[in-house]
Amino acid sequence: MFNNIIQGLFLRHAVTAFRSSFHPSQGHPMPSCPVSLKDNSYDGRILNEPCSAELQKRLVNLLTTSSIMTSMNLPVLHYIAAWKDNRTDIWYEFADPRFCGLFTSRLHLLAPAFRKAIVEQKVYPSDCDALRVEMLEPQALNKDRSILRNKNIEDGISEAIYKVKLQDTSHIWLKDQARLEYFPGDKITLSVGVLTPVSREMAMEEALRRTEKALSQSEKQFRDLFAQSNDAILLLNPEGRILKVNKKAEELTGLSQEMLAGKPACDLFPKTEQAQIRKVRDDISSGRSIRLETLMLKDDGTLSVDINARQVINTDNPMIQAVVRDISIHKRIEVERSKIEKFDMLKTLAGGLVHDMNNMLSVIMGNLSLASFENDLPQGVATLLSRIENATANLKNITRKMLVLADADTGMRIPGQLHACIHKALDMLGAIPPQVRLHMDIPVILPAFTMDKKGLSEAFASIMENSLDAMPKGGVLSIKVKGLRIEACDDDEPLLLNPGDYLAVHFTDTGSGIMEKDLPRIFDPYFSTKNRDARKGTGLGLSLAYAVIKQHGGQIMPLPQEEGQQGTTIAIYLPLS
Repeated sequence: MFNNIIQGLFLRHAVTAFRSSFHPSQGHPMPSCPVSLKDNSYDGRILNEPCSAELQKRLVNLLTTSSIMTSMNLPVLHYIAAWKDNRTDIWYEFADPRFCGLFTSRLHLLAPAFRKAIVEQKVYPSDCDALRVEMLEPQALNKDRSILRNKNIEDGISEAIYKVKLQDTSHIWLKDQARLEYFPGDKITLSVGVLTPVSREMAMEEALRRTEKALSQSEKQFRDLFAQSNDAILLLNPEGRILKVNKKAEELTGLSQEMLAGKPACDLFPKTEQAQIRKVRDDISSGRSIRLETLMLKDDGTLSVDINARQVINTDNPMIQAVVRDISIHKRIEVERSKIEKFDMLKTLAGGLVHDMNNMLSVIMGNLSLASFENDLPQGVATLLSRIENATANLKNITRKMLVLADADTGMRIPGQLHACIHKALDMLGAIPPQVRLHMDIPVILPAFTMDKKGLSEAFASIMENSLDAMPKGGVLSIKVKGLRIEACDDDEPLLLNPGDYLAVHFTDTGSGIMEKDLPRIFDPYFSTKNRDARKGTGLGLSLAYAVIKQHGGQIMPLPQEEGQQGTTIAIYLPLS
């Protein structure tokens, strides 16, 4: 406050001193026409033309004040501009010499030089609480100038920022702050203002604008990525409850955004995985990024997922972002590759063993046949020879199966329909136990394809034999056949097949089922969950089925059961071409 008073007194004294320079005899009234200003100190127009005493007096006061302020060499450029109602041009009554020097222009040519040099203008309306910047390109300036000028006259003030091109092609930003005074009798408006260089501030504003634009673009990119991502994205609060999910997460879980909102994320995982998920949440809260593979619940079972989770810390409300990718098909490929590697090893081993065993079996069976033709054999010896011959025949059957596993015996391929293979398989099983009900859903007409009828019959028989073993107290054995066209890999079916036409054969029993941990091994040779003494058959049944289906270019796999359903479904997909 004290400084303002001192500055006011100084300014008043300076103005008085300046006026005395125009009037040597103090106390004499100022002449009606300021002839004394018609020299090099005045290059304006108003005082050289007829005008009202009010305008004349006011302009002289303004010229005096502006001259004094300019002489102080302040970091601002003072000016007095004017225009008439019936004219669109602007002229300057006064301008700081430094203002003229920017364009190497005389005062009477300053207005057009300044107007031509403006390449950009920002107008700050005075009636806005928060500044609203209106960008005006050069071609729009002339059109909008009269509108802005009339509005500024009504408001009494004007404020704008100009980007000005200088003679050396460099640019400077000038902030224009002016007070407008209108003299209706003369139809003249005076604009008394100052220009302040603000290039540094505008550079900072431009940097801020670029930053805000980049942030806006980044936010838009995140929204687009969130919405269009091929991976499921879940946003959780620090307690692990779901805040928001994208469309892919809805597809992955089988639940809508409304159903998922507010739900604990742990509920999306099997109970066996929830402790691990809670630990992950705690680790993320401590600032760690976590990646893990686990199982996730879906409306029709579980699926393998890869999760990348981290804490989002650049928000007012901390969140956990979890990106979930369905890797079920990759897991199936890994399992299938492992099976192929095992069978490749088995092929090599079986091929060598079976060749040697067949040589020895041929010798044994030949000598048994010769021995059986001997006369007068004791009854006990004949019985023993018969038993040895039966055992040798069974061993011969095992070696034949091993040849199938080794791809050394692929059987004869002829065109046929699947009905014959299924009925042959049932004949090979013999009588179905009375406590087991057989249900068949097989179309009367099925497309024919080239097949190894004997191999497929044995494969089907092996699968059904395992189903019967799983139902010692009875149940239902279902056989369903349907046509299937694969356009592409469908996530709704656990298939690893090339596009084309297939026959799908499903064998379903209501037995004890297969534990999830045993699923990857059910086609391994001699794998069984039973004690060795309780086993039936050779232990090669499902391995044989796997080999036969693969030899036909098909796929065989266990399917997940629907919730609440007991038993096992073995699905076979056979290509028709």
